[in-house]
Amino acid sequence: AYFDILLAQDDIESLEAEQRAISTELRRAERALEVGSGTVTAVNEARARFDLVEARRLRADNTLEIARENLRRVIGREPGTLAGLRPGFEAEPPLPVDPGAWGERAERDNLQVRAARNSLLAAQEDLRIEEFERLPSVDLVAGLNRISRDTTGAGTSQRNVGQISLRLSMPLFTGGALESRIRQRQAERDASSDDVRDARRVAGLEAESAYRNLVAIDRQIGALEQALRSIISTEESTRRGLEVGLRTTLDLLNAQRDRFETERELAASRYAYLLEYLRLQVAVGGGLDQASVDDVNFFLDSDDQS
Repeated sequence: AYFDILLAQDDIESLEAEQRAISTELRRAERALEVGSGTVTAVNEARARFDLVEARRLRADNTLEIARENLRRVIGREPGTLAGLRPGFEAEPPLPVDPGAWGERAERDNLQVRAARNSLLAAQEDLRIEEFERLPSVDLVAGLNRISRDTTGAGTSQRNVGQISLRLSMPLFTGGALESRIRQRQAERDASSDDVRDARRVAGLEAESAYRNLVAIDRQIGALEQALRSIISTEESTRRGLEVGLRTTLDLLNAQRDRFETERELAASRYAYLLEYLRLQVAVGGGLDQASVDDVNFFLDSDDQS
C-alpha cells in the first residue's frame, strides 16, 4: 500500500512533466504555423498527444486517491508525506547468490513450516497420550488410620495404623472407543506430517522464486537505466534535427513519450525490487524484527518522511 502511493505520485509527476514538454512543442508548432513554416498536422498531433496525456493524468489522480485510502485503512489514520526513493538508487541481490540456498533456508525457517512442525509435535503428543490408555498402570497407595478403643476403667486408647501398597491395573478390554481415538490421532499425525512436507515444498519454491525475481528485476533496472540514457540522447538529437528541419514535431513528441514512459517503468521496477526483497525475507522466515524494514528504508529519503 505504501509503495502504491509512491508509484502513483511518481506517475502524476511524470505525466505533468510530459504535459509541460508537449505544451512547449504545441506552442512551437502553432508559432511555426502562423509564420508559414509549420503544418496543421503538427499542431493537431501535439494537441492530441496533450489530451491523451491529460486523460492518463486524471486516471493517475484517481489511482493515487485509492492508494491513499488503502494505506489509511491499514494504518488507521490519514497518511502524511511519505518518504520516496532517494537519488542514485543502486541495489544488488542479497547473498548468497544461490537460489537453492535460499530455498533450503525457507524449508527450515519459514513461519508456515515452523507452525506445521509445531502442529505435528502436538499431534504426536496427542497420539502418545491415547496410546498410554491401553498400557498397564502402577499406583502407589498409602493410608493412615487412627483406631480408638474404649478400655473400661482405663479411659480411651488410640493407635495409628499405616498402610502402603502397590496397585497394578491391567486394562483387559477397553471397548472400541479407545482404539477409535487412537486411529483418529494416528490419522491426524499423518496429516500433520504431510502438512510439514507441503509447507517445506511451498516455502522453498517461494524463496527460490522470490530470489530469481529479485535478480531479474535488478537486471531489468540496469537495462532500463541504460535505455533511458540512450533515449535522452536520441531526444536531444531529434530536437536539434527539428530545429534545422530534418525532423518533425511528431518525431520529437515520440522521443519525449519514450523518455517519460521509460522513466515511469524504471520507477515501477525499483519499487518492485523493494517489494520482492521483502517477499524473500518473509519466505525465509525473516521480517519479524525491524531489520528487513531498515534495509528497505535505506533506499528511501528519510528527510521527506513524516
